[in-house]
Amino acid sequence: MLGKIVFLIWDRKLLEKAAQRKRDMGAEGRNVHIWGRHVREDGELEKEGEGCRIGELEEKGLDFDGRDGDGEDGDKVKSVTGTACGESGKPRCLEEYESDSTLFVTDKGAILQELKRTGRYVIALLEGENGQEDFSGAPYAVTDLAELSLDSFDKAYRRMAGMPWTVLETERCVIRETTVADVDEFYRIYAEPSITYYMDRLYDNPEEERAYAEEYIRKVYGFYGYGMWSIVRKDNGRVIGRAGLSWREGFDLPEIGFVIEVPCQRMGYAYEVCSAIVEYGMGELEFGGIQALVEPGNAASMGLCRKLGMEWKETVESGGKMYERFVIYTVS
Repeated sequence: MLGKIVFLIWDRKLLEKAAQRKRDMGAEGRNVHIWGRHVREDGELEKEGEGCRIGELEEKGLDFDGRDGDGEDGDKVKSVTGTACGESGKPRCLEEYESDSTLFVTDKGAILQELKRTGRYVIALLEGENGQEDFSGAPYAVTDLAELSLDSFDKAYRRMAGMPWTVLETERCVIRETTVADVDEFYRIYAEPSITYYMDRLYDNPEEERAYAEEYIRKVYGFYGYGMWSIVRKDNGRVIGRAGLSWREGFDLPEIGFVIEVPCQRMGYAYEVCSAIVEYGMGELEFGGIQALVEPGNAASMGLCRKLGMEWKETVESGGKMYERFVIYTVS
């Protein structure tokens, strides 16, 4: 899990904004650390005109080797990475923070590239006049510090660290992103013949399904931020199905889909999970409407659609099959 958020800031105005954002977080900001060329030894921002003792950076290379340099006043100074005067070895920003639980945020391209080279999780701070910085390879960029919550940083960290996002929680379930480890649970669920009566089967070869899951996690979650998720019971941690939102070619609304393992059917799990997803899709994701395509004869799913407030619209064809199309629109 995310332990620390570390800002490495060059621009003074951005440094002040980062410091203000930390103050706004109150107690939650205790794990937010700020390093910059305008930060004094005691951690406070310098006043205008004070000699810069921390973070005297050179335009083409930062003191990531722990070397000291001389300031204009002849005093020793520290790099943005925080190597204290007279110390040797790795800079403090790399020495003090665990690489697997720290997220770095920087407004300097050279810092970002160096942190990436050393295997750190880092995102770009794209504000002010740093639009010309080389942020190539940055998976995420912050464009407004004032609007970002700790949850936003945590989600960026989880995406880079390969950890699933928890999307929603209901009374009995956690709805989270699927992991490759869930594939074995899917084969257990799909082994019941009735499960695949109205939906596609998994790959015959589990390795192919795992490879598909890896691609889905990287491309679909990484691009859209949503998709089909895993449903986990809170009481025992068991994966009991899948549900989520996806797009079907030829349609202008996202589609809700779900599967619940047989032992948990007729216990209200499908409605509990799908109603939360509909609310999330139309609220958090701001979709104007959501559809469901149900094969004729699937009376249980049609009943669920109506219970969710969906209305039957038409019979449609997709991928060589006929479906009954149900739709719910956002109430304006």
